[in-house]
Formats: sequence, C-alpha cells, structure tokens
Amino acid sequence: MNYVKKFSKINPNKPFLFSYRRCPYAMRARMALLSANISFDAYEISLRDKPLELLKLSPKGTVPVLLYKKQIIDESLEIMLWAYTNSEYSNHLKILNQIQRVDADRLIHTNDSQFKKSLDAYKYEPNDNVAIKDKLFKNGWGFLEAIEERFGNNAYLFSKEPTFADVAIFPFVRQFAYVDLDRFMEIPYIRTKAWFESMRKNDLFLNAMVKPIVTS
Repeated sequence: MNYVKKFSKINPNKPFLFSYRRCPYAMRARMALLSANISFDAYEISLRDKPLELLKLSPKGTVPVLLYKKQIIDESLEIMLWAYTNSEYSNHLKILNQIQRVDADRLIHTNDSQFKKSLDAYKYEPNDNVAIKDKLFKNGWGFLEAIEERFGNNAYLFSKEPTFADVAIFPFVRQFAYVDLDRFMEIPYIRTKAWFESMRKNDLFLNAMVKPIVTS
C-alpha cells in the first residue's frame, strides 16, 4: 500500500484506491487488498473537501472506490471480492465451504444493515444521555451474540484462521467497541472479546491502519 498525494501519479496499470483511514468500509477494502497481496496506490481523502476526481468516478462521494484500468468499483464488499478472486496468494474465500459461505453472507448482511444502524445510534448519542446510551449499547448485543455462536472451537469466524467474514465484519465491531472500550470488554461474550483482541493486534489490520505517509 503506497499513499500518493497527486492524481497525476495514478498508474493506470496499478489498482488505485480512494480511501479514508477511519472508515470501516475503507478499512475492510484495504485489509482485503493487503491480504490478497495486491500492490496498490491509495489516496486519503478529506471528508470536508472531497476531490473532484472521486466525485467524477462515483457521484455518491463515499469511500472506498477502486480504480483499475477502466474498471470502477465503489462498494467495499465488491472490492473485497475483486481482491480475493484476482489473487492466487489469498485463500480467504476458499477457506469457507458452500454452507459456511451462505452463513457468512447472511452475517455480513446483518452487520451492514441492522448492526451498522445500531452502531451509529450508539456512537452518536451524547454521553450525558446515560439511560439512552445504555439501551443503545445493549441493542448491539444481538449481533455480538450471533458472532459468538459462529466460533465453535475456532479462534475466528468459521475457521482457525481469518476468513472473508472476519475481514468484512471486524472494522464495525471495532468501531462499536471503541465508543467505550472498557464497557465493551465487560460484555459476556468471551470468544467475541478474544477474537476482537486477536484481530486488532493482527499484522493485517495494523498494516491497513498505517497513517498515510506520502511517498509519491
């Protein structure tokens, strides 16, 4: 992952990612590209001053957006699929059997819809509204319980090593946890907490979260 400052530096033969470091959707796109061992350039956008180049490619103006040759992909899950299907290095998709893949897709859909809605409500509720904040925190437990049930005897979702599902879901659980980390670590889901700790210390995540250092 090479951060660039100028759009004139875009190499048409190299994947180019419009990204935002703290966005969970962009996080999982970067993690997928890195774990698939795909070399790519990245541009860190400003949410207050989105570049025209981004808006021309994707008028909705959200990240991530991947540009490669004449292909434009502006959905994070589609970027993940592109990365894993265009790399012989990564087996994140091959790890899952057909039944697990269906279950993983269902879990990811719940993450991206119901849990994301609960996450945003909890995150942006003022801290002085204690009772409401507590209720919103517990509203997220249903999804955390669903995650807990997927581990079985494994350290990761569906497997002994990270899969497509872990990469897709972890950034959102992390965002939920970091609203109040001490409180999150008191939840009753032991395996989910162990998974959270493992994922946030994983080299893949740490490399994806390196602060932008422009080299070109």
